[in-house]
Amino acid sequence: MPTPPSDPIPPPCKDFSPAALLAGTPLPLPAEAAGQRLDRFLAAVCKAEGISREKIKEWIKAGVVLLDGNPCRTPRQPLTPGLSLRLLLPEGPAGAPGTALPAGVARPSRAGAIRILYEDPDLLVVDKPAGLTVHPAPSCKEETLVHRLLAHYPDLATMGTERPGVVHRIDKDTSGLLVVARHEQARLALAAAFETRQVDKAYLALCHGVPEAAQGRIEAPMGRHPTRKTCMAVLPKGGRPAVSEYRVLHADPLRRWALLLVVIHTGRTHQIRVHLRHLGHPLLGDGLYGGQVRRPGDTTTMRAAAARRQMLHAWRMAFAHPTNPRADHGADGRRLVFTSPLPREMQGTLLRLTRHCQRVIVTGLPGCGKSAVVEALARAGVPVFCADACVAELYAPGADGHAMLTRRYGDRFIDDDGTLNRRALFAAMGQTPGLRQEVEAMIHPMVQSRLETFWKVHAHRPLAVAEVPLVLEAGWETGHPGAMADVLVGVHCTRAERRARLRHARGWDEAQIAAMESWQWSEAAKLGRCQLVVDNSGPPEALPGRVRALRKALAGLRAAQARRHWRQLSALVQTS
Repeated sequence: MPTPPSDPIPPPCKDFSPAALLAGTPLPLPAEAAGQRLDRFLAAVCKAEGISREKIKEWIKAGVVLLDGNPCRTPRQPLTPGLSLRLLLPEGPAGAPGTALPAGVARPSRAGAIRILYEDPDLLVVDKPAGLTVHPAPSCKEETLVHRLLAHYPDLATMGTERPGVVHRIDKDTSGLLVVARHEQARLALAAAFETRQVDKAYLALCHGVPEAAQGRIEAPMGRHPTRKTCMAVLPKGGRPAVSEYRVLHADPLRRWALLLVVIHTGRTHQIRVHLRHLGHPLLGDGLYGGQVRRPGDTTTMRAAAARRQMLHAWRMAFAHPTNPRADHGADGRRLVFTSPLPREMQGTLLRLTRHCQRVIVTGLPGCGKSAVVEALARAGVPVFCADACVAELYAPGADGHAMLTRRYGDRFIDDDGTLNRRALFAAMGQTPGLRQEVEAMIHPMVQSRLETFWKVHAHRPLAVAEVPLVLEAGWETGHPGAMADVLVGVHCTRAERRARLRHARGWDEAQIAAMESWQWSEAAKLGRCQLVVDNSGPPEALPGRVRALRKALAGLRAAQARRHWRQLSALVQTS
């Protein structure tokens, strides 16, 4: 008698529909399934559908076979009647073979989604999110990109490896493009293309500081760090060749950070992270390689825009098709070319970095109500600076202004108690224009220095306001990088109201009013240089609403500036 097979497939179960099972319907296991192995039971059920036992094992290992809703990856798993059995097989390709999917197709799964940019019978191009490891490893217990791919493309399991289709990797917390082979012939061809540097890979990176050279080449051999075994390092001896090139796409005007385009000519582990660390400009958010580098300019603004992961994105990839030389996608002729837009978290970090404190100076003629406007802004939580209060502090005994005036004019304007007689100084300045110009030349730079400190202290705030009556007369420019302010706001009221306020609130007579006005530009000239004007005419009750309108207008200017920055940065990336 012939010897029976050692592992026979049992007869198919009655009342257990293979069509319903293959359609994804959960079915309770029948009584005759008791004690049977999962792979043998499924092979018996699906035999009539022409599905082999080896294919069944591929499905099980791919995690698409569910027992009571949980993936079972053990072919030998013994079965218990009553448990629900379900197959989550892919429904087929999202597009026709060889079809580029410009917007990407997010394929849902029980554990997560994958975004496919392109697929054909030979390969997939995947847009990997940050936080997802590419393939399983002993140190990786969570779901990986490979698990997600196998759930939708179980035929990948025929390659017989824990890394089916994987021909290159990017770090867990790096986002962007990966190409995956769908069969062994394509895998070997793509692996050879990577090995012979026939695949072009370009990354977008946000780094601390700005490299001294606008573009450069880093040739620094790499290997395992001699003491930190989880890290790589540039090694003077014994390292493997590693070559990266970078170009600065955008440099922060304060040189706190830069957006780089990085092209790698070798594929060493952590290559870009290590090379930029070696250059002295580690990636923003890189906890492994960025923490030990001195980073001048790492201000409160930088900390507020801190990235939650390393700011590195695999942005562009170009390569020849592994099996079809006639394939064409993109601008490089017979090469497949793909780009991946910056992910949202990287866009957010970039936008936060490009924002800066909106520096607003409020000005106007005496009595117009500048202080009332600034006080209303302060009550709304806006940090404020007052030039007149700053001058009063400088004139206090022992202060810099008091000391400088004393050295220049002796005790001419000093009372017996040592205080500065501002009324006497004011009268002398009105009578002698040369003296007024001398005093202003001494005091204005001190006020300017303190205003610059005020801007720096509040650089992390969206808005800060300074009241400076003589901003235009002092020649302080506004509205461009390096200027004293970004926005000039004028305050206006009728001439009669202004003069009445000065007489009643300050006790000025007509001569004092005329003298002070003579030192300043005309109201028409002042307001003509202002981007925004607040009308402070009428009763005080009208002012709060006007200040709210001012805040709304300033917020609109900030939003418009952010949009301009983003368009400029997007254009830089697209033309790279």
